[in-house]
Amino acid sequence: RGAELIKEDLLSTKLDENILLQSASFIYGLFKEKNVNQTVFMPYSSLLRDLSFWFVQLWAESLGKKVNLNGENVHTGLTPIPAYGATDQHSQVQLFMEGPYDKLAVVIEVDRFDHDYSLDNSFQQKALKSLAPFNLGQLMKAEHQGTLKAFEQNSRPYLNIKISKCDEINVGGLIMFLESLTALMGHYLDINPFDQPGVEAGKKFAFEWLDGANQA
Repeated sequence: RGAELIKEDLLSTKLDENILLQSASFIYGLFKEKNVNQTVFMPYSSLLRDLSFWFVQLWAESLGKKVNLNGENVHTGLTPIPAYGATDQHSQVQLFMEGPYDKLAVVIEVDRFDHDYSLDNSFQQKALKSLAPFNLGQLMKAEHQGTLKAFEQNSRPYLNIKISKCDEINVGGLIMFLESLTALMGHYLDINPFDQPGVEAGKKFAFEWLDGANQA
């Protein structure tokens, strides 16, 4: 149902207000004009952590291509990087903030969490007592907002995608949006995003090796 709803919304929105077209144009512009060829996928929710690995597969196998639609060798693609907010703020974000200017962060924000917890009695250390008035959802929100602000101050591009909550409708809509974005990026890159000849070649050689081992 969520995929159907987002599809209807995208198809009925004016071109100059269509967030899918705007997102694809933004990503492609960074790629062509500034060589931003790495895409960080960073959801701020434990429920969406595994979605990062799904996105890596989708983005890599769809957009990493040797030839364009005219059969010309182009060796194009955008390298996906899985990340996890707020955990990776203490590791990979160092690279994202101060490393090469070749990365775009796609950040997934969740507005409401079904289960939230008070931090009132969570910390015994005096330095952390200031967190006592807040709940875990508010802390996650602060981490998310802090990261976006830091991206801005360091001139690091990001695309923030917000869903209201992690349920079937919203996650289904998010998946449809990301799949549509990938297909549209294939159009911008002038490649076929629906095949994976590089993967098939590896499978072919693997079966040839097995045949040889079986006959030995």
